[in-house]
Amino acid sequence: MILKPGREPLIHAVALVMIGTGAWMDASATNLTRPENILFSQALIAAGGGLFLPPALSAGFVGALKKGPNYITSFIMVFIFTQTMGGLFGAALFGTFATIREKVHSVDLVSHLGRADPLVAARVAQLGQAYARVLTDKALLTAEGGQLLAQQVTREAWVLAYNDLFLAIAAICALALLTLIVHTAWRAVFARPAPAAV
Repeated sequence: MILKPGREPLIHAVALVMIGTGAWMDASATNLTRPENILFSQALIAAGGGLFLPPALSAGFVGALKKGPNYITSFIMVFIFTQTMGGLFGAALFGTFATIREKVHSVDLVSHLGRADPLVAARVAQLGQAYARVLTDKALLTAEGGQLLAQQVTREAWVLAYNDLFLAIAAICALALLTLIVHTAWRAVFARPAPAAV
């Protein structure tokens, strides 16, 4: 009912809005965010991703059919190759981005955690108390508390890194939507037939 020739730009625009909105919603997660808090936003992203591919496949397949049956096999092979390589490249790119941002946030968070700070010392002591029943050495308790605090800092850094990643995805979707609008408007203006000469 929806997927018909000529509607591809509109469907792609809706898909980009869905993906961008879902990513923007998830860009403010905290370590208290639970799966039930992101069901709607992740459903938007998944639905947008599922909505984006069929119009592209349809438009390409129709174009290949117009050129003749010899182009169909080539189109299918190129389409499968680009989807596979795009998936691998995208996963690698976003994974690298998240890892880099985690390191940046870790350095930033650790720079604010001096052992001379009474709040940090109190937190290390509090975390070390989890081992108080099995460890009697104060130095070991402090070391274990420091290790637990480092784990919490790493967790917070990963949360912030994924927030940055979702924000980047939202920005990419906004840029892609703007590009799509400009491209569609450009084609509409220059696809008009020239006025008949009098």
